[in-house]
Amino acid sequence: MRKITLLSFFVLFSAFCFGQTPCSPISPLDCSEVGVNLPVNLNFNGTDAGISNTGFTMVDPPSARLSADDAGADANVPGLLAGNLSVASGSLNVTATNGINFSQLSGSPSSTLTNSQMNALGVGFGTRPNVIDISGTIDQPNFAGTSSNGSQQAGIWFGLNENNFVKLVVVKASDTQQKIQMALEQTDPGNSNNLIIEELNTNNFNIGATGNITFRLSIDPSDNSVRGFYSLDGGNEVQVTGATNFLAAPTTFKDGVDHDSDIATDALSYAGIMTSKRRGEGSMVISYDSFSVVEDVPEPMADITAPYRLNVAGSDYSKDGNLYLAEDTGYLLETEPTTVSTTSYTVAGGHEDLYHPRRYGEEFSYNFPIANGNYTIALHMVENFFDVAGSRIFDVTIEDILKIDDIDLVADYGQGVPAIVNFEVTVTDGDLTIDFKALPNKNNAIIQAIFPQSFVLYKPRDVVSGDFPWFMQKGDDMY
Repeated sequence: MRKITLLSFFVLFSAFCFGQTPCSPISPLDCSEVGVNLPVNLNFNGTDAGISNTGFTMVDPPSARLSADDAGADANVPGLLAGNLSVASGSLNVTATNGINFSQLSGSPSSTLTNSQMNALGVGFGTRPNVIDISGTIDQPNFAGTSSNGSQQAGIWFGLNENNFVKLVVVKASDTQQKIQMALEQTDPGNSNNLIIEELNTNNFNIGATGNITFRLSIDPSDNSVRGFYSLDGGNEVQVTGATNFLAAPTTFKDGVDHDSDIATDALSYAGIMTSKRRGEGSMVISYDSFSVVEDVPEPMADITAPYRLNVAGSDYSKDGNLYLAEDTGYLLETEPTTVSTTSYTVAGGHEDLYHPRRYGEEFSYNFPIANGNYTIALHMVENFFDVAGSRIFDVTIEDILKIDDIDLVADYGQGVPAIVNFEVTVTDGDLTIDFKALPNKNNAIIQAIFPQSFVLYKPRDVVSGDFPWFMQKGDDMY
């Protein structure tokens, strides 16, 4: 007991004497509290805990804090001005300073009075495989209360630090007009002294009687795209667009950064709010009514049961008394983007409504939840265009086992002749996966890919069938 008492005293003594917060320089909280579980929903009712009862767990630290913000700033969390934060009546009120994260003091591009953002509050979370939606609602700012059009702004952000983030903000254009801006800033991978900054801006619009503004950043980890949306007074959501309708973030944004010098813990990305009166003078207080971070987790696909028939890219269709179901793309996984087509061609034996609809792409898969067990799969394939051997060659892999290696339908079966190939497979992980992949650089200028049309799964000993027509491009014509 005596040893525990002395140890406890030493820990307290060390904390008071050395004045080090648990997760300096990003948070007065313990580092274990910076990362949060999703979803996050903050309503600023005083029960959200976190920093100053805001619910946020971190503050992005500025590297060049303005001298005007030195007084009152937290000694160990340089971006925190707790005196400029208050939670009351369901709102987080943030008194803005002139500090901002935009550009940098040196390098290219550069600006002045920057890398100085205060109270860029946020929460941390680990890498997620699905789309992340970051949303926030603010009361319409009183831009007329600050002089000049000095880029006064407020909104939400996502990223890593002052030089690697994307923000979606409302920006003052005049006392009566404003715009919505989405800007992405990142360190230039070719020169760490420079930055790359991209912006999408709406036209200026009248403030009028606007009561509140809702922002939403949508981050898709599949292609690292970031899209920005806003709505006024709960109205229809409007996307912020320009030359494109999205900005491409580097993979580092979603991969996260170390926050606690502990390799055993997850790297974190951050999302939060930011408020700045930039070069404006006078008082500007922004009231945040809500903030959320939500992962769009798709509903799990329903298990299939054998026998199962699928009319890829087509509608329900009956053949020989068997119903082929319209394709549910929830089972589709596109390694490369695919396209569907219904261009007609001659099929021996007819049934055009089954064989004409098709999907094509260089590489894609179908992943079917199904009970573990043994199954027989038959693939019915037809070469619909080529009549020269070697024109189309592809592979089919089932359950990670190469089942068809370099098949050439013209050489093996002839043009327009259905090929039926049967396989016995064992499912052990609750998912049946069928992969299709064209050989690289094989008639690449003409052939887009292979096209599974339909297939059927039965328990062993039952009849199994499937059909796979093919697609090609010749000049500007699709066949």
